[in-house]
Amino acid sequence: MGTSISRRGVLAGASVAGVMASMPAFAKAGPGGFSPEGLKGVTGAMQAAIDRGDAAGVVTLLYRHGEIAQVDAVGYQDEAAKTPMRRATIFRIASMTKPITAVATLMLIEEGKFGLSTPVENILPELADRKLLAGPADPLNTAKPAPHGILVSDLLTHRSGIVTPDTAPGRWSRR
Repeated sequence: MGTSISRRGVLAGASVAGVMASMPAFAKAGPGGFSPEGLKGVTGAMQAAIDRGDAAGVVTLLYRHGEIAQVDAVGYQDEAAKTPMRRATIFRIASMTKPITAVATLMLIEEGKFGLSTPVENILPELADRKLLAGPADPLNTAKPAPHGILVSDLLTHRSGIVTPDTAPGRWSRR
C-alpha cells in the first residue's frame, strides 16, 4: 500500500499543477488572487483523478499572498471502509523528499537567490571539479574531469549525473 500511495500522491500533485497551469489569467481575482473558476477546477481535477482510479483520496490546500485560498478533501482515506478523506488525514509521504525539495528550490528561485542556470558549485562548492567514471565498476583512478558543471536545472530534472551507489553490504555500505 505504501508504494501505491506514493505513486498516487505524485499523480495527484501533477494533476494539481496541470490545473493551475491551465487556469484563466486571474480574470476576477478571488482568495489569494486565484480566479474562483480556477479554484473550482482544482476540485474537479482531483475528483476526476479519483474517478479514474489514479488516487483514492486527495487533500489540497492552496495558499498565496498570505491567505489560504482553498482547502479541499475529496475521496477516501480508506477505500475499503469508505472512510472519507479529511483535511486532518495523516499521510505517509515516503519518497517525497524530491518534490518537497523542488518546491523549496523554486521558492528560492522566485525570491531571486539563484536561477535555473546557476552552477550548483556556486551554492555547494563541494560539487566543483567533479570527476566521472565511464562505468560503475571502473576503478576510481580512471575518473576523468566532468565536461561541465551541474546546473540547478540539472538537479530539478534528475540529469546531474549523481547516482545512488550500489548499497550491497561490503561495497559502499557504511556498516
